[in-house]
Amino acid sequence: SADNPVFAQVAVTMSNTGVPVPGGELTLDIFKDGEQVGSQVLGTSVTLQNGDTVVEQPYIPESGTWDSGTYTFSVTLTATDPTTGTETTIATAESDDQIVIP
Repeated sequence: SADNPVFAQVAVTMSNTGVPVPGGELTLDIFKDGEQVGSQVLGTSVTLQNGDTVVEQPYIPESGTWDSGTYTFSVTLTATDPTTGTETTIATAESDDQIVIP
């Protein structure tokens, strides 16, 4: 219920208009009242094909409970070049959605 959530369903759609990008990693950062309180990898070894790639999964706080406060979220997409091992940040986006726990 909205009064006592167990998890938040996270869905991210990434659009690629270029060539496929191998070695992608998608990370969710969680903030409570503006301070980062967690980070969760949503996908590793993701290959971004031309078009849309959707990653969807639940997020449950590490403690198993939601403490009182306003939760906000951002996602970061990185890619590691398989030949050089160089990691590049492709995009970071903040969600407009919030979860407010009284």
